[in-house]
Amino acid sequence: MTDEQRPQVKIRKAKPYDVSNLCRLLEQAVFDGEGFYPVPNEYLAINWVTSILNEGYVVVAEKAGRLIGTIAITNYHFPWSHKRYLYVDWMFVSKKFREGKVFSSLLAVIHDFADEENAPIFGGIQSGKDSQLKDRMMQMKGYHYLGGQFMRLEADDDGQRIEEDDSDLQAGGAHPAGRENSLSARH
Repeated sequence: MTDEQRPQVKIRKAKPYDVSNLCRLLEQAVFDGEGFYPVPNEYLAINWVTSILNEGYVVVAEKAGRLIGTIAITNYHFPWSHKRYLYVDWMFVSKKFREGKVFSSLLAVIHDFADEENAPIFGGIQSGKDSQLKDRMMQMKGYHYLGGQFMRLEADDDGQRIEEDDSDLQAGGAHPAGRENSLSARH
């Protein structure tokens, strides 16, 4: 197959019909992570992606009808400031397509949008894999390093990390370990 015959990557604004494929792509992002994230709940994921699609600006990379990458931004204000930022809610490209220019193409569309809105972009990479490489890549794209994110996992009575079982949540039940969903309800 010649280069002219190969399907090209198309970068476009996401549409409502993309929600289920976006959820599958983002689920792949969760499972590509370090294993510290909870198992996605399909209902909650669909609601979240739909909300971001309605409130934000979502771009997808598509090849031969399949979503291979995405980036999404929404409005953000620091609690102590009126200055408007665009927050990166997610960015992900399937492993098979990371060597090409897919991520750079997605980022270019977001940068054009941010320039039109005259708003800075704020966000982070929330996967520990290849973090130094990702940090360097973002710095090369004009981003400033602001620090990092950390997660302290809960422990059982023996001090061992608890693996979250999300099956009760998927069935609409209570939070694992019987905890309330609201912090204020416990105090």
